[in-house]
Amino acid sequence: MVEIALYGAGLIYHRFIDNICKMANGYGLHIFGICDRNEQRILRGGGYLTPEELNADVVDYVILTVSDSTQSDICDELIKRGFARQNIISVFMIDALQYEWDIIKKFHEPLTKEEPYKEENIDISDYHIQCNDGVKDISFFSMHCAGGCLSHSLNMRFCSPMINMFFIQSDYIKLLRSPHLYMESIPRFLRMDYNRRNKLKAYPVYRLEDIELHMNHTADIAEGIQKWEERKKRILWNRIVVLAYTGNSAFLRLFDDLPYPNKICFIPFQSDLPSSFCIDMSQVREKELWDVVNRIALKQYPYYWDKLVERLQKI
Repeated sequence: MVEIALYGAGLIYHRFIDNICKMANGYGLHIFGICDRNEQRILRGGGYLTPEELNADVVDYVILTVSDSTQSDICDELIKRGFARQNIISVFMIDALQYEWDIIKKFHEPLTKEEPYKEENIDISDYHIQCNDGVKDISFFSMHCAGGCLSHSLNMRFCSPMINMFFIQSDYIKLLRSPHLYMESIPRFLRMDYNRRNKLKAYPVYRLEDIELHMNHTADIAEGIQKWEERKKRILWNRIVVLAYTGNSAFLRLFDDLPYPNKICFIPFQSDLPSSFCIDMSQVREKELWDVVNRIALKQYPYYWDKLVERLQKI
């Protein structure tokens, strides 16, 4: 029997544990345990493991049920303990590949830690905006708030429902693969969640078919559905630009392969893939990539704003 362990027992774990258990039962996998640094967490699917107890001699695969930003460091830690890189799998990749274990083993991209991207011979803090916008109306499909920020900065009407909200990576990929299917459905309220920067500020989460919409800039359940329904009617299907961000090269390749002619994925490492938009994180103030992307979209980093506008002007 194949032994698997899950690493992480927080929000990501609780979001995916039911589907992981179904996959395990369907393919004869055994969940050896769940690894987390907090022993007090309530666990389903297996017993508690400390990080020190996670051993390559007894576990065949480790599924990382943590945020994208921490997966590379955990992967490196597990490799030092004897795990093969190809046996460490992101839960987002598993979800994007529909929990088909045979397909996952064959097609998932091993997690790698990329070299940080560096701008050559330029200090972006000395740069001033040079581009005249000159961008016609666009429907931004966006994984988080960047699409709304860009529309605002370009003085555009919101021609997309993906405003003031975010998706987890795998849900976003599902929507992009079948956009018309999801746009024909109406969101249903699922639960209230909390902003990670302000635990006292609750926001509504909606179910749309098999994905979740996190409307983290509203507290009004009815307003979230109303805005989604209003804005999806404005989609310019012949002028869509798809936006994403990631620190994960496997997700970048998955995104770059999507059948959209206009794609931009903001990344902190070097890549020559057509959709990649490289950012030197050593020259920005913020630590989180999603935050940097939002600030580029709000014209707070002129050097990257000009590069972004130049790409949009070609559409």
